[in-house]
Amino acid sequence: MNGGDWYDPDAWQPVEQSADSAAEPDPHDEATSAITGAFLAVADLEGPEAVSALAMAAVERALMAGMSEDETIEQLTTTVRQYMARIRDAREGEAK
Repeated sequence: MNGGDWYDPDAWQPVEQSADSAAEPDPHDEATSAITGAFLAVADLEGPEAVSALAMAAVERALMAGMSEDETIEQLTTTVRQYMARIRDAREGEAK
């Protein structure tokens, strides 16, 4: 399935940062953004089959960035739920 119908790269809005936070990026925030962005991009370009391999890489990256196992699992779960909702919404849109 090509998710290109639901992905809108122009919808992304950067988060404003204070001068302090811009100087020292938070590795947890970077890992979270990387996990979410990578999942959605891979799913959009390669389809759901590629997401499984990406999950393993995302877990490794998150743990290397200092995220706890619980934080990593929570982020992956949230990302997968977002992806599943997009698939469901796309299928419901096609059915109408």
